[in-house]
Amino acid sequence: MPIVSGPYAARRFKVTGNPDAGNPTVSGLALQDNAFPFDWTGAGMKTGWVSMDNLLDANFEGSRSWVVGSYYVFAMRVDNRAVPAPLLRAHVDKAVEAWRKEHDRSRVPREIKREIKEQVTLDLLKGTNPRTRTFDVCWDLTSSVVCFSGLTDTLVDQFRMLFQRTFGCTLEPVHAMGEEVKSTEVADFYLWLWWACENGADLGVEEAVIDGRITLTNLNATTTVAADHLDQVPEARLAALKGKRPTSLKLNTKFNELAFSFTLQGVDIDMVGLKIPDGSGDAKGQRFDREATILDRMSLHEAVQDKVHEWVKRYEAVKAADWDAWVKEECNPWLDGTR
Repeated sequence: MPIVSGPYAARRFKVTGNPDAGNPTVSGLALQDNAFPFDWTGAGMKTGWVSMDNLLDANFEGSRSWVVGSYYVFAMRVDNRAVPAPLLRAHVDKAVEAWRKEHDRSRVPREIKREIKEQVTLDLLKGTNPRTRTFDVCWDLTSSVVCFSGLTDTLVDQFRMLFQRTFGCTLEPVHAMGEEVKSTEVADFYLWLWWACENGADLGVEEAVIDGRITLTNLNATTTVAADHLDQVPEARLAALKGKRPTSLKLNTKFNELAFSFTLQGVDIDMVGLKIPDGSGDAKGQRFDREATILDRMSLHEAVQDKVHEWVKRYEAVKAADWDAWVKEECNPWLDGTR
């Protein structure tokens, strides 16, 4: 449960449509109707909703544990079940040969082969356990924003389809740079943020440093530089000077007297591995308070997301003013070590 403890990563989406989804009774029935089917024995991928606390619990009508303040919290369970291709092929070949001998035929009809393959697949699946994963969902009814802890495009697509089927709502990605963002724009933002951290620019925080690791890339190659003090290692800056652009930045930052660590990566500016301070529950020797912990951690997560959005706005102001002049007068001298 990344929402409750441990590093957190999430994509954010704006919810539109079906105002009745804000009614817990209506949503509880919808979640129950689309809960994970525990009797599923098929092949491929199967998705459904389960409790955030236990992947074997899909009771949404009889429990309101998934309603926490102004949030709905639950999880998408994803099961994948498959038979290794070489094993399936060997069993099918053996069964096809047995059928041919039994019926004294030199060839096996295509339809019979298909039926044999289907039956063999079903037989082998009976002894195959699925690969099971869960991904946290946190829906803020106040802001109509959903956080989903799956980051791959396949998982996001599955989540958006299941969410729409369940609630009759559409999910639109919330990107720090708005709609139809270009990868070059994101790369320039990472470059500016890197410069800002190492040159003490005003980022509206008490502290912001690159945490010893950066990845840069161009069409031909990727460079990853890791060091205890990245500002003392010129390789990363030289790579940028030659045209490579950051695609991943690991940062430590501090604001409101709280310290945070996270990585920004990819064209979606995904925030991954977010480590935030414990603010409730057994961190102070008290009985674990699930609701307080969830509310506290989501509040801190949103505060960090808002801070990243603020950085994007500061970058966009530099971009709009005179980007070429900034690159020539500020960025390049820093990259080549003359400033």
